[in-house]
Amino acid sequence: MAENTAGGAGLLAEHGLSFWIEHGSRSVLFDTGQGMVIYHNADRLGIPLQAVDAVVLSHGHYDHTGGLIGVLRAARRTRVYTHPAAFSPKFARTAAGSGRYIGMPLDEQKVCDQAELIRTESPTEIIEGLHLTGPVPRLTYFEDVGGSFFKDQTCTEPDDLVDDQAAFFQTPSGT
Repeated sequence: MAENTAGGAGLLAEHGLSFWIEHGSRSVLFDTGQGMVIYHNADRLGIPLQAVDAVVLSHGHYDHTGGLIGVLRAARRTRVYTHPAAFSPKFARTAAGSGRYIGMPLDEQKVCDQAELIRTESPTEIIEGLHLTGPVPRLTYFEDVGGSFFKDQTCTEPDDLVDDQAAFFQTPSGT
C-alpha cells in the first residue's frame, strides 16, 4: 500500500511502509505509512480499508503509524496489535543536533477509544497462520535499530526499539 517506491501506474510513494495482507476471508493492515498516500493507493488498488480485520504496527515511528488516525475512523472498532513501548516518546537527532519527534501521532488512550488495543510482548497469532514475533531481540553486535533513535528530545537516552516486531506466516510447508 505504501513504501519508498511506487510500483504501479497511478500509485504514490512515501517514506514509510504499509502492507495489505489477505489470508482466506481475513485482511490485516501491517503498518499504515506516514498517512499521506495510503488512502489514495487503497482506492487505486480497490482495497476496502473499512473492512480490515486487524491493524498491526511494527513499531512506533510516524512513518509506520501516521495513517492510523484515518484507518481507525474508516474501520470502526478494529483490533490494533502493537507493543506497549510503541506509544513511548521517540526522537531522531537533526543535523543541528536537536531532537525531532518521530513517534506516533496518536496516544494510547485515543487508540483505545477507537479500537480494541492488543499489546504484543511475545509471539502472537493475529489471524489463523499469521503471527507476530513480539519484540525482536538484538543479540549480536551487528543487529542495530537502523539509525540513531532516542527516547528523549535532548537525544541523550538511546531508543533500542523494544517495540520492534515482525510478522510471519506459519504454513504446512513451514514458516
